[in-house]
Parts: sequence; C-alpha cells; structure tokens
Amino acid sequence: MKSAHSYKYYHNYVIQYDFLNVFHYKTPQELPKLQKLIVAFNQLQLSEFFCLFTFSQLLTLKPGKLKVKAQSFNTQKSKQKSISAIFVLKGKLMLYFLSKLCKEVFSFKKSKIKLNLNQLDMHGSLTYKIEKLVSFNLMKNNYMMFKKLNDRNCLYITLLTNTKRLEELAFLFCSYKLIQPK
Repeated sequence: MKSAHSYKYYHNYVIQYDFLNVFHYKTPQELPKLQKLIVAFNQLQLSEFFCLFTFSQLLTLKPGKLKVKAQSFNTQKSKQKSISAIFVLKGKLMLYFLSKLCKEVFSFKKSKIKLNLNQLDMHGSLTYKIEKLVSFNLMKNNYMMFKKLNDRNCLYITLLTNTKRLEELAFLFCSYKLIQPK
C-alpha cells in the first residue's frame, strides 16, 4: 500500500496547505477532506452478479454489503429480485483505492471528469460511473476469470466530503486530480 501512504502525505502536506492559503482556515481541523469512498453496482442476473461481486471485492480489498430486494411489476404480476452490493472505504483503503483509480482509470486526459461548478451539488459528493471495467489492471490480468463481465456491467463510485461550499468541493477534487475544471 505504498501509494496510500503517498496520497496521505500529499493530503497532509500539499492539499492542507493549499486550503489554508486559498480559503484562510484558522485550524487544520476545519479543513475539508474526503470522508468516504463508496463503490457500488446493481445487477439483475445472478451469474453476472457473483462475478462482479468477486471483481469488486478483489478491487477494493474489502468485503461488501449485499442487498436483495424483491420488486413486483404491475404488467407482469411477477416478482423480480434486484441484487446490489456496496463497498464503503475509509482511511488507508480509501486512499489506496483512490490512488489505484487515478493511476488506472483517470491516467488519461479523456477519462477525467470535466465539470462546471453548476454541476456539483451542495451535498459534498460526486458520483462517477465507470463503464469500462477493462481499464483496471485486475480485469486485464485476470480476463479469463472475469470475462462474463461485459459492457452492461459498470461500477458507481461516490466520493463523500465534509465541504461546506461548492468552491471547496471543486478545489478538493481538482487537488486530487479527479476532475478537470472547464
């Protein structure tokens, strides 16, 4: 987890000082920071679900929470089960996954998120959909194991922060090089 330590160092000694200089905070406890990173997916077919669940568990290095929900549709009068999984990452695992995300998925300029301040919400979060799972090295190196995962499968990554203003939120995501301001 060497990359997690470098991200922690980057946060403690670069991003915090940038926030102190730009937004003029008085104490380091007030500074905005990433609180959680949530990796989630929804899947209906059982065979693809277990393959995607295993892929996500290996990718995040953490067991996830499964949610099974039965839904009935009025037109068919039958119940269909919706299965989803959520992986909540904090601390070192969050920083490790964030560094993996930046190196493997956001390393190309095309894949960075391009946002205006108007597109960010006041809740201090950002959700990104990764449609091409093949951009992760885990998928490339173990393709035969995860070949059932096709273009319909995707991961939703949500970053939660404790920011109070949109400018702070945009500054934080730009500091981590997750978004490109327009």
